[in-house]
Amino acid sequence: MLNIRSTQCLSSFTAGALLLGTLLGLSGCNKMPTRPTIKTYPVTGKVVAPPGRLPQGSNIVFEPADANKIAQAIIADDGSFSLSTVFYETKLPGAVEGEHRVTINLAITADGAEGGGTSIDLPKPYKVEPKDNHFTIKIE
Repeated sequence: MLNIRSTQCLSSFTAGALLLGTLLGLSGCNKMPTRPTIKTYPVTGKVVAPPGRLPQGSNIVFEPADANKIAQAIIADDGSFSLSTVFYETKLPGAVEGEHRVTINLAITADGAEGGGTSIDLPKPYKVEPKDNHFTIKIE
């Protein structure tokens, strides 16, 4: 037969063990977790489009197989661009190595020009290599 005093001691022991285990587990939590690093390579280029086809403020997006490593840039008035990848709140120049789906997002203009706000998915992927990459992209 178990008396009340033994049960209370057992409960106190169990609670103490749980508290100690929790404190020991939390003692390793003061270290900052290491963020994964990625390697990017410079990607620049020029989008060539008929006059009026590429509204000011349009952007270009390079999407690799790992969608967490998307690179993008605003396309300048002359069609030029220079990609950046935002990874864990850090902006890195360029894009990761490998094949990328490329999309051009047409900006909406103040006058509501036709095509503004739509996207153009390019039919073929573009490959970023471990070097300086420069692409000329033609759209109709």
